[in-house]
Amino acid sequence: MKTKVVFILMLVAFACYSLCPISVFAQTYTLSNMENPDPDHNSIGGLSGINNTVFAVGNHGTFLKYDGAVWTKINNPSNETLNQSWTISANDVWAVGFNGSVAHYNGSTISIINIGTTEILFDIIGFSANDIYVCGYNKTLFHYDGTIWSQIGNYSSTIDFKGMFGSSNDLYLTGGDNYSPYTQRLYHYDGVNLTEVISGNYGYGWRKLWSPDDNLFYIDGRELYQFNKSSGVVSQVLNGTTPATNTIVCGLDANNIIVWRADDFLDSLIIFNGSEWKGYALNVIINSIYSPNNNPNNVFLVGNNGTILHLDLTTGIFQPNVSSQLNIYPNPSNGGEINIDLGSNSKATVVVLNSVGQQVQTISSDGSSGKESLKINGDLPAGVYFIKVKTDAGDYNQKIVVTKN
Repeated sequence: MKTKVVFILMLVAFACYSLCPISVFAQTYTLSNMENPDPDHNSIGGLSGINNTVFAVGNHGTFLKYDGAVWTKINNPSNETLNQSWTISANDVWAVGFNGSVAHYNGSTISIINIGTTEILFDIIGFSANDIYVCGYNKTLFHYDGTIWSQIGNYSSTIDFKGMFGSSNDLYLTGGDNYSPYTQRLYHYDGVNLTEVISGNYGYGWRKLWSPDDNLFYIDGRELYQFNKSSGVVSQVLNGTTPATNTIVCGLDANNIIVWRADDFLDSLIIFNGSEWKGYALNVIINSIYSPNNNPNNVFLVGNNGTILHLDLTTGIFQPNVSSQLNIYPNPSNGGEINIDLGSNSKATVVVLNSVGQQVQTISSDGSSGKESLKINGDLPAGVYFIKVKTDAGDYNQKIVVTKN
């Protein structure tokens, strides 16, 4: 396996604040950039696996397999985009996607199955080879009993199903209304009846959900929410950003919850360790997070442009947060101008955020004048600030302190 080991840097700029405080700290986890065998590097949207075998699916019918050592590309007779996969065994893998596409891998070849719909399918979950569910656009929900696919409930032109979690006779589904006011929905299927549990204006775009105990459910979207089944209460865990593009949640257990967040200035991982949320700058677009057997030292992340990353939550390493190409001074500042020497990076955008993640300044240089430095207005209230510098060569972060004489 060819990997390039990198590290998740300490979060020094977080463009949204949390209802649960997010600590800023120096310890990092080990992250490896894995080699994608797909020469087209199509974006990847779905992950599943068992033990050391992992499958990734994505745009244009991308279907990849990891055997514990290397990733290989599996020939798919269809080029329909696949949104998610589910692994029963290494020789029994299903994936779903656009135009009602259902692909089945038997360990050697992929077959395309017609289940009786052309709706976009967003998610799939299985409990045995004879007990599989798929859901999707227009309230589409099908069940496979090992022989036939059967539709559950009726189509609706207003509701999409996006994610599923639970068991065959205790299955929860997230969704949303396609029309104003774009209410978010949570449904329950008990093996016979499909009923609505929640309908309300809880942000936008509920998708995946996960629960460590079948009572407290985490639901991703623009924000991160919790649903308490016992009380029926929905609460917000992480606020949305402005603008925000995506939030992905993956839970291993109650003490290991991973959230990927994206906004215009900072893409980051936020990790809950059982007591607090901790954030790390990442700067790549992630579409799915998965760990076979919920193993904290074997977490996979996939995303745009064929990105495949491996995360080990059990390895703590201390990593400096300042690039040698970046120099910000004086630090601490007594309120005068703050200089940013960009080194060889003359084209840059600089975002200054305060201690709660609010943007207070933005400056940029297009490099046309050949300048290799920028100045921040130092007339800031005393306190801690975070500098996010985006350049063609990479993104750099640094904390500064402003004092007043």
